[in-house]
Amino acid sequence: MKLVDSDILVTYQVKKGDIRAISAGVVEGRPYGSSVRITCSQTFEVENEKTQFTNTIKQPVVIKISCPSDIAAGDVARFFQKKFEDKSSVSFIGTLADGNGVVTIVDSYENFLLSNSVKTDKAVKGA
Repeated sequence: MKLVDSDILVTYQVKKGDIRAISAGVVEGRPYGSSVRITCSQTFEVENEKTQFTNTIKQPVVIKISCPSDIAAGDVARFFQKKFEDKSSVSFIGTLADGNGVVTIVDSYENFLLSNSVKTDKAVKGA
């Protein structure tokens, strides 16, 4: 799916999550492309007045980054893995979550390649 117009785009900042590199395939006769899925959540505490207990509620969100190939999906997954291991956050622009809690990233997958990250880091350090 390609976003052609939107009145709203959201800047997300992700600092951790469960990363999956998804290879292209076919499910029930429908093809799908390679992607990276990052499952993140927000945790809320909600007081239940009747039980007088504070419940912990998790709100999951799945970040989807479309990739042109299975290898590119692996490279993007490694980028996020490295960032999360370094306790760094990653910012990007995406859509609002759909009915299934999936956010589609508008930024190109190329923004999430380690080789591009290294070049950017060197340029900043050299300035």
